[in-house]
Order: sequence, then structure tokens, then C-alpha cells
Amino acid sequence: MKPPRDCLSWALEAVLQSDSADPHRYGDVVGDQNLLEVIRRKLETVNKLTGQEIMVTAGANQAFVNVLLSITDVGDEVILTKPYYFSHLVALQLCGVVPVMANSDPELKPDPIEIKASITPKTKALVLVNPGNPSGSVAERELVEELETLCHDAGIWLISDEAYEHFLYNSVAHYSPSLYPNQVINIFTMSKSYALAGWRVGYISYPKILSDSMLKVCYRIEL
Repeated sequence: MKPPRDCLSWALEAVLQSDSADPHRYGDVVGDQNLLEVIRRKLETVNKLTGQEIMVTAGANQAFVNVLLSITDVGDEVILTKPYYFSHLVALQLCGVVPVMANSDPELKPDPIEIKASITPKTKALVLVNPGNPSGSVAERELVEELETLCHDAGIWLISDEAYEHFLYNSVAHYSPSLYPNQVINIFTMSKSYALAGWRVGYISYPKILSDSMLKVCYRIEL
């Protein structure tokens, strides 16, 4: 699928008509400041996420690995819900993290009862892919907030992969979790909404308490 013509034109213009060589040099590790400001406005107006740190990454897959390296240690557990996104499983294995599979409900949406039963003292996070990949199912706000509360009460992170946030049908609305901002990490990408997959641009919204660890990881992994 090709990017929308206007989207591609704006992206190329931003790169080719820059007043300096800055876009072609090493830049700020968290991303170009102009791009960060645009992303911040989008997060505030579209996703209703405010007051969080933002980091631009080489796609949502790098974003997920950055997050894992920032919040987990070898041997920790992270919960995936079936059917899961295969790259998440591979990332967990690469980081030495134990994947724990929780069954979904009959509509392939996350099942809070199954997830709660999967939590152990070693659990560090629950991964929510919403809309789902590969299922396409959408968890409505009420369910997402229930999962947020579950994670909050258990003292674990909620990693919200929102790569398909604009792939919605039948008037279903997307909701970005934000009830407990100090325990939620939101991941986004331009690969899907803008069909810019080859440009490898993703971004993360995360709480300030993770700033040090996220920066340490990004300084090393981006190269």
C-alpha cells in the first residue's frame, strides 16, 4: 500500500527543503525536536495523553525492545494474550524474558480473568495490542480501563501497542489507556496509519520515571 500522496509530499518536503543539514546529521537521541512537538500535539488531541515523555524510534518493533530492556531483567515474565503478535514473542525471547500466554475471550479480546490468573511474582508487564494484531479485534474503553486497573492493583506495567489505532470499523472508537500514567507505556507507529513502513518511524509515550533507563537503552540500541 502506498502512502497518501499528501502525506508523502509533506514528508519529502520536510527532508529536502530543510534550511540546514540537521536532518542528515546525528541528532537528539529521543528524536528531532520539531517532530517531537508535532507528535506531542497529536498525542494530546487524538489520544488524550498529556505530561508524558516521548521518544522516536526506528518503528514500533524497536520501541517494544527499548521498553523491554528498560523495565525487565532476564527471567522476568511478560503476559501476551492469544493470538499474539509474533514479533513481541521474539523480542521477549531475545531479551531473556519469559513469555506467558493468556487465553482471550471468544471475540479474541483480552480476558481479564485469564490475565489475572497468569500474574505471578515475576510478572513485569501485560502487553495489550489494540486493535489486535493479528485478530483485528478492538478492546473498548471499558475493557481497557479494567485492564489498566488490574495492572495497577498488581503493580505491573501495561504496555499498550497502538500501531493500528486508526484501523477501526463499525463506529468502534479507539481508546489509549491513561488512567494510571505512571504504569502505562503507549507505543505508536507511522508505518500503518500513514503507510510509511519503509521509513521506520515509531514513537513511545512513557512516564518520566522511566527517562533514565529509556535514554540509556536508546543511546546504545539506535546504532
